[in-house]
Amino acid sequence: MKRRSVLLLFSLLVSAFILTGCQLIHQTGTQNSTATSKTSKQNSSEVYYTDLSKADRATFNFAFKATEDSAGAPNPSEEDTIRMAVTNHTNRIVQFDRSKFMIFQDAEHKKVSKLTGLLTVKPGETRKITEIFDHVNDQFLVSSGIFLYLNQHYPLAYTYYAFRKDGVTSANLKDKKLIKINTPHQESQSSSASSDDSNDTADSDDSTNDADQNQDSGDQSNAGQSVANNNSSASTTMTEAQAETILRNWFASDTGVTFDQTFADGVQISQGTAAWGFTDSNGESWDVFYDGHIKGPGDPQ
Repeated sequence: MKRRSVLLLFSLLVSAFILTGCQLIHQTGTQNSTATSKTSKQNSSEVYYTDLSKADRATFNFAFKATEDSAGAPNPSEEDTIRMAVTNHTNRIVQFDRSKFMIFQDAEHKKVSKLTGLLTVKPGETRKITEIFDHVNDQFLVSSGIFLYLNQHYPLAYTYYAFRKDGVTSANLKDKKLIKINTPHQESQSSSASSDDSNDTADSDDSTNDADQNQDSGDQSNAGQSVANNNSSASTTMTEAQAETILRNWFASDTGVTFDQTFADGVQISQGTAAWGFTDSNGESWDVFYDGHIKGPGDPQ
């Protein structure tokens, strides 16, 4: 009888131990499952492209390809159609407003996509749009120009030679040649240099003949007036967007910090008589002069 009681008590203790263990395992499993579910939900939540961090946006790849003729050149008989592919390398589901894609050259030369609705790209997915732009002028593809999303804070790729076999991708944003092409002041600087060379030649000729000297002096005066007019025209036609593009390109090529990193906490933009000013949250200012040169904090005038 005593032995039977001991066995019964032992059996009850074993059963209680097993039951307690099962409950603990179930509780732990439920907690882990809940945590995993929350993490998965957070990682896969939908977010707009503009709400991503700069680091996450940098993992995206955009590719653009324009129509071409058999020689791989722009089709001269009709305007181009451009297709786009976008690859999402983040762990987020990212959305785009199709109507916010644009081709930008300057304030007067830009083209916005006529498409509407949302484009949703899942993690690791590549989505293609066969006609993100249509009726595109070839001029966008053989000179300065850039594909943007929403505004110049979200550059996607330069447009230059998008009609080539492989089109263009986001990688060309680091191409120094394209950065130079998309810097508006380069052409005006070259024009001014040519005028200066002409003036030097005229000065040399002046010493040969007094009569010729008077004529050459008049020519020099006219040439100087022409250069002044050109510079005046440049000072009144540089837009805020062009000034920002110049400064962005300067940061990309001359410093180890990007425009967006420098002004991550906000930027105050002002227009003066000779330059556009960009001031960060610490009060440091960068001036983009109308002739294209840049003065940073601490730089001499």
